[in-house]
Amino acid sequence: MRRVHGGSLLVGALWACSPPGPYVEGPQGAVDWTPGRYSLEATVGNELTSQDFSADLTIGPSNEMSLNASSGICQIQSPSDVARDMERGQRSFECGDAAWTVMAIPGGVRGTIRASVLVEYRAETACPIGRQGPCYIMRTERVTRTEPLRVQILP
Repeated sequence: MRRVHGGSLLVGALWACSPPGPYVEGPQGAVDWTPGRYSLEATVGNELTSQDFSADLTIGPSNEMSLNASSGICQIQSPSDVARDMERGQRSFECGDAAWTVMAIPGGVRGTIRASVLVEYRAETACPIGRQGPCYIMRTERVTRTEPLRVQILP
């Protein structure tokens, strides 16, 4: 049987009661991020079905960041997760069914999205009597894919 300490319950309760809205974080570490607003876009899926994702990233003069994503409300990272990301020269945002990761590059950002999407694919099946194969049917499945972000600097 697993024990849960009261402090863990309090942290979980406070987390659950956090107000909704875009993720906002305070001043960051030593990575040089270029302040500004960025449009992030990606298409995730396969050749038959795909889903488009978009987000607006704002980086302030003191490296504070906010992300407003089409994939859902972004969860607040713990200070240790933010510190780990900053050591790697990146920031991560968990928003709905997608994880957005951005990295500082000279004059801007680049990044990836990891998202769970429903894709359609052709599957081979038995052919009806009198028909020569191969025969196919369409099926769907939920998959998780990682794609690069298309980044534009916003005015």
